[in-house]
Amino acid sequence: MFLRAGVSPPEAERRLVAADLAGTVVRHDRGAVADGEIQDLLMSNRRLAYALMAVVGALRLLIASHLDAAERRIEIATLVALGAGRRTVAGALLARAVLVATVGALLGVGIGTAAAAFQDASVAAGLVRAWPIGLTTLAAAVILGSAAAVPRALAAALRDPVPELQEG
Repeated sequence: MFLRAGVSPPEAERRLVAADLAGTVVRHDRGAVADGEIQDLLMSNRRLAYALMAVVGALRLLIASHLDAAERRIEIATLVALGAGRRTVAGALLARAVLVATVGALLGVGIGTAAAAFQDASVAAGLVRAWPIGLTTLAAAVILGSAAAVPRALAAALRDPVPELQEG
């Protein structure tokens, strides 16, 4: 049995001995620095990497949302000129962002699951039991996609359609 990253070997040994299992705990002690301080440093660096990836992902979503609305400015202006309300325009842009986020998350989870099962067939059963992770990924994608689309959807809904239609 190998310990998960961040688990304290002395604590794991104490818990295994207390469980009175029919086995023996064999430790390869690497020292206090390797077992404690390095693990703490790796955990803090991992959190920093996750935060940076989240910021980069959010910026990418904002840029994609901006480009999507900019490409559709004549379509949006036409909808407004035909009498579509501001809520309808904003709702259409948000619905599209949610749809794209949902499809992207489903594809990502599906491809990731297939790749993991392909690499190690014994993982397949564990992947089925880990469905909450896929559901959480889907929910996070929808929340991030819609949050990134809100500013641009509101700006597009509030914009005057006349100049856009005069240019087009």
